[in-house]
Amino acid sequence: MVEIESFAQQLTKKLNQATTAVQSEQTGAAIKLFEEIIKEEVPSSDDLTDEVIRCKEQATYKLATIFREKGLIEELVNLTKSILPLFVDLPKSKLAKIIRTLFDLTIKIEGRHQELVGLCEHIIKWCEDENRSFLRMRIETNLADLNFKLEKYNDAIQILNKLTYELKKKEDKQLLVESQLVESKVYHALENLPKAKAALTSVKTVANSIYIIPQLQAEIDLMSGLICADEKDYSTAYSYFYETFEGYRSMNEIEKAGFAFKFMLFCKIMSR
Repeated sequence: MVEIESFAQQLTKKLNQATTAVQSEQTGAAIKLFEEIIKEEVPSSDDLTDEVIRCKEQATYKLATIFREKGLIEELVNLTKSILPLFVDLPKSKLAKIIRTLFDLTIKIEGRHQELVGLCEHIIKWCEDENRSFLRMRIETNLADLNFKLEKYNDAIQILNKLTYELKKKEDKQLLVESQLVESKVYHALENLPKAKAALTSVKTVANSIYIIPQLQAEIDLMSGLICADEKDYSTAYSYFYETFEGYRSMNEIEKAGFAFKFMLFCKIMSR
């Protein structure tokens, strides 16, 4: 008697086929298989096993990676939008992780800020409908940063004022650091130095009590250097820019390290 494959076994088999297709550079076939895994409807709640969740998660990441490497930006954005209703039955923490991973991959795209704003608004609307407050607040932080980059400073401030209040109540220190750093950038761009400095002071106060990833620490040091330079304290500004330079260099972010190095030279010239 031939044993009937379970739903999990079927997905695992298809995932292995798709991975082999990627290795053989059969990109079209791989994309089709990954999309089938993602869209495959789970027959019942009993079939939603850890193995099924793993297959859908891995298929999503691998498909997103293909889209990113091939420059298929619209497809990547649509993938992020489409999995929200498709994966709604997954555990909340798992779905939030998948969305954050896809969004972090998408947000690195340069020169497509307007499309990313639309993606943020789509996810935020879904989070509000599904009562996913933590995911919503993370995406709102990114939306505020995008508005800053688009020079929509008033829109960014409106988001940040509401967001900071919520984050303080929920005591999410990591996200509070990120949002207040964006706030400091916005006020600095508006040439409101007192508010930019106050927001940065809050960032450092909270940051002292938690672990800060190197990328975020480099951004904090850069902002500190800019404010010190505006206050004509070029010696202190140089120290911050040097820390920024070393941080980006250690992460092999050569372009950003070069940007910090230019500020180091500026401070040396101005302090003479």
